[in-house]
Amino acid sequence: TTLYANANRYEYKYKIDKEKYKLIDNLSVSSVIKNEIARIEQRKASEELEEHRETERERERIKHLVSRGSDRGTFIATAYDLSITSCGKKESHPAYGITANGTSLKGHTLESARAIAVDPKVIKLGSKVYIEFLDEEYQHLDGEYVAVDTGSAIKGNKIDIFFGDTGDSKTDQAVWDFGRRKAKVTILLNSDK
Repeated sequence: TTLYANANRYEYKYKIDKEKYKLIDNLSVSSVIKNEIARIEQRKASEELEEHRETERERERIKHLVSRGSDRGTFIATAYDLSITSCGKKESHPAYGITANGTSLKGHTLESARAIAVDPKVIKLGSKVYIEFLDEEYQHLDGEYVAVDTGSAIKGNKIDIFFGDTGDSKTDQAVWDFGRRKAKVTILLNSDK
């Protein structure tokens, strides 16, 4: 990569005047510019390394949790929200958004709630679980969830992932798009005592 290309890449961040410092491959460049580009590249490399280390620490933490957990096998995962179609209650209903164990999901997103509905004969309410989606398209949803709800269609090895409260009476398109997916479920750290 030429120094000109590097200067172009970092122009937006450091407002380098590319016309003033237009470089041609074999011409010498002032040491100030070379040092600035090297410093920028070093800082970017350090940030990328720290991000990689943080990702690895999180992977190790999850691996440790899952290794100490109880593998429950492969489940069929579906999705729900707080729409009338999913839950049968209008927003004005006093029990709107209240789960089987009393948790309120009103106003929560998938990320803030990390909640699932389960068959309590298979996974006890209150259990922390780790879910790994077998479908690559949904692996970004892999992670820890808490079993807070039940559902009339959630029997046996089925789970229902809470996708959020949209405040709409109609089911969110993301719930329909999710459909039925296979996921590996592990109970974490003896939370199913």
